[in-house]
Amino acid sequence: MNPELRLLKSEIIRLCSYPRFIHHQWFVKYHLEIVERIVNEACQFYPKADQELLQGLIWMHDYAKIVDFEKKDDFTVFEKAIPMLTSFGFTTDYISRQMKALSQIENKLKEDINKAPLEVKILSSADGASHFFGPFFEIYFAENSSLPIEELMLSNLKKIDKDVTRKIVIPEIMKAVQTRIKFLKEQNGILPKRYLS
Repeated sequence: MNPELRLLKSEIIRLCSYPRFIHHQWFVKYHLEIVERIVNEACQFYPKADQELLQGLIWMHDYAKIVDFEKKDDFTVFEKAIPMLTSFGFTTDYISRQMKALSQIENKLKEDINKAPLEVKILSSADGASHFFGPFFEIYFAENSSLPIEELMLSNLKKIDKDVTRKIVIPEIMKAVQTRIKFLKEQNGILPKRYLS
């Protein structure tokens, strides 16, 4: 990892540790590091992917949520990160490519990720798939324990659907989560017709 990416990773980890960030207790270990591992594994299938761009996207894709949780869909928060990226030594070209990719990732509900550049597809897929590994859904229950169970389960089902239909587009990643999707849907109320056959 080059020095600029090391500085970025270190800064994002630091920002994630602040208690004002609702997910500060788990976000690095149970989201960002899982995304990183999935991206690195996916690059074995797609060696032509720009791995330097991907490494930056891993640590930047949730930046808006980390620094301003209420404005997590507001792209201007990403633009405010440009001076930080510049101070770490990233080139103007790299920052421009990263901002373009982040914009495409943020617009996943409006644009078809299948038509995006390979790096956006990989990051989006890894981000969606990361929710199927580790305690993501259990943590959601814990962080929102005041809500009724049925509402929590419905919210989880919507999250699963969004990950499957809008985020995960890399076939190797989709294949890896298929059995997990079925299990998590059952955990959230979509029960099988029969249990023993």
